[in-house]
Amino acid sequence: MRKILNRIAESEPAERGRALAGFLILAGLRELEEVIEREASQMPLLDDIMDHKVLGREFKRGLAQGRLDGELAVLLPLMEKRFGPITPEMREKLAKMSTSDVETVSLRLLDVGSAEELFG
Repeated sequence: MRKILNRIAESEPAERGRALAGFLILAGLRELEEVIEREASQMPLLDDIMDHKVLGREFKRGLAQGRLDGELAVLLPLMEKRFGPITPEMREKLAKMSTSDVETVSLRLLDVGSAEELFG
């Protein structure tokens, strides 16, 4: 395993991610994920995951979705407490919003008289 990881570490940066991903799949089939993870953590396989073309993009996408989910997890109960049950249409509108739009709605929550006004 160490020889394979060394070869991956010495490969071109663009190739490292693909090679490591394939190696991790094979390691998973052999139930060696923890051994590989331990070894890989000691090697410069990826300089920075955020700079990786695919993994970085997916990581950022996951962070953004997590933030949006968190914003909605706070906003929805507050809306229900203030205005009563939320209609499916309102849930659908919120689900289509960006994080910044949900933040704007959250800030308006205390200034409006009805749930419908939040979206106006």
